[in-house]
Amino acid sequence: MKSLFVYDSQVEIDKIDSLIFTEKEKIYLFPLTSSAFITSSINKKLKDLLIKTTVINTAEVINFSSEKLRNIYIRFVAELPERVHCKGKNLKELFAVDEYASLWWFSLISEKNTFKSDAFNKLAQLEAIIKVVNCEKVEKIIFGCKSNKLKEALCGFSGKKSIDFKILPSKEVGDIKKRVREFRKILYLKHILHLIYFAIYYFFISLKIKRKFAKLQRNSCQNAPLALITPYPNMDMSLAHKGIFKNKFYGKLQESLENKRQNIVWLAMYNKNNSLSFNSSLGFAEQFIKNGYNLFFIEEFCSIRIQINAFLLMLKNGKRFLAIQKILSETHTFGDYNFYPIFRNDWYASFVGTIGYSGLIYYSIFKSLFGKLKTGVCLYLCEMHAWEKALIFARNASRNATPLLGYQSGTVSRMLLNYFNDPAELKANGSYAMAQPEKIICNGKISYNYLEKSGWPVEKLSIAEATRYYHLKERMMAKFSGKENIVLLACSISPEESSSILNVVYEALNNREDVEVWIKPHPFLQIEKVFKLSGINLRDCPFQIKKEPIENLLAEARIAIVGESGVSIEALALGCEVILANVPEWINMSPLRNVKAGVIRMVDSPEKLRQIVVDILKVKYNPEQHAAETRKIINDFFCFNEKSDIPERFLQLLSSADIREGVNLTKRCEE
Repeated sequence: MKSLFVYDSQVEIDKIDSLIFTEKEKIYLFPLTSSAFITSSINKKLKDLLIKTTVINTAEVINFSSEKLRNIYIRFVAELPERVHCKGKNLKELFAVDEYASLWWFSLISEKNTFKSDAFNKLAQLEAIIKVVNCEKVEKIIFGCKSNKLKEALCGFSGKKSIDFKILPSKEVGDIKKRVREFRKILYLKHILHLIYFAIYYFFISLKIKRKFAKLQRNSCQNAPLALITPYPNMDMSLAHKGIFKNKFYGKLQESLENKRQNIVWLAMYNKNNSLSFNSSLGFAEQFIKNGYNLFFIEEFCSIRIQINAFLLMLKNGKRFLAIQKILSETHTFGDYNFYPIFRNDWYASFVGTIGYSGLIYYSIFKSLFGKLKTGVCLYLCEMHAWEKALIFARNASRNATPLLGYQSGTVSRMLLNYFNDPAELKANGSYAMAQPEKIICNGKISYNYLEKSGWPVEKLSIAEATRYYHLKERMMAKFSGKENIVLLACSISPEESSSILNVVYEALNNREDVEVWIKPHPFLQIEKVFKLSGINLRDCPFQIKKEPIENLLAEARIAIVGESGVSIEALALGCEVILANVPEWINMSPLRNVKAGVIRMVDSPEKLRQIVVDILKVKYNPEQHAAETRKIINDFFCFNEKSDIPERFLQLLSSADIREGVNLTKRCEE
């Protein structure tokens, strides 16, 4: 008899006994954990029971499944609204907000963001498990994971295929918040309570912001040539203490515009930053305004009426959602399995809870803002988030003539699915077609090519300088004479991805006295949560947590281990060799995932990571060995002005933005 044992880091190894596993079985081990220690412990326990085992390389098969599913999943989401009908209305029409916007476009489902939701990641795991079951003709599945989503989907598949399904209890972990998030029996009530909590929280946040800036004198947000929408705070702190606002996202572009004495309206969207408190963030903003910066927070355009209307509309949409849930669940089928249990929580969050509410709030705020905003061009950071759709729909609804330009400022990975659409979705017309800006400005040819292949028309795409990464231009030409035996783990914004890679690094290098390991958390990441998810005690860990700027750390490190973050490209510019880790917990999100180069290595186990680190460090550091290769990779990702630091392409695009397009838009709205 062939059995598959699926387990993660929370498996109860002590409960493995002869009642669940028998001598006649051949056990395939399917670890959803990067911990080699757990797998070896399970192997030893089963060996004591005289049971033969085979360990599946799950990091490899799950990442293979993610590639296989990518286009299928993008097409599935694009076609979904037309596959679900109720009372003669499709999904977009059923959840219409008004004649311009639909709640569908504010949902986690349509956004497909692989960091805001773990649904696609779990889907790749499910696909990989089922592939092994079918290939090996498995007759029994033993499930020892904490994921209720995966358990329910796999249980449904097993029942359909008449496969014996056994559950091995996993450890109870996490605080009360985590247990509430995992609770699935009364999802409607859970998300309504989340909605109420978030609505109260947002009311007080917006009220505090409005009171803070109500009496400050600012220029009008009308008649300025340019409005820049930016997350806040993400600024040069050394200058901020001097009362100077230097935005890190726009970098050289801001400098060039200010040198031309161009009036800029800054529209800030507050994001929690672990290195700067909410009150401190507002304090800096107050000083910037007093020093003449025309800075507004979008929360200032929110009202109690907007929040009440959004809350009532969510209650109404929640009832509509419950009425069609059975129809929805039947559409979530790939091959011989149904994956609705994996996506159910995202549906509830979007059409009952806080995600949908946030979208409605953004939509109403931007409509209020566009009633007052009359600028030549509005430039925003383009990451294809739901709030960007709300921005564009709001502009259309307010009949404002301001052209919207989206600037794709960071690195783009093929697995950041929010960036990509099915071509049919982009070409669709009719009611509630996808919101699109007048133009997307890409910061390099790689992202441009990705978007073009995704179906974006070339007339909507341009390439301009990577203003956020201009410091790399100097770094590429720098000479690095030597580096220390330092391995830098650069954590991304995702605690799940960061914790899984941390596990691999810890098991590989924890006891290596000849290697120093540094950990640099993302500014918006709570490192305590990363350690908690990994199961590693932060106090006992010999690795150093660093707070210095990432470029300072990369300049000293010999090796950088990076996940999704664009830090991987910076590491190459600063003379580091880059290691990417395939792990079973989280699909490989790196923008370098498909780049073949000698300076980039891939590992899928602690043993391989340890060996590669040893191999790199035993060779004398020679930065020129891969210099040409590195420069090509960076130039493929980022566009720079080789002759000067002035982003001339960007300035030309802004000055030549077709204002008539905005006029035509207004006419179309009136018609």
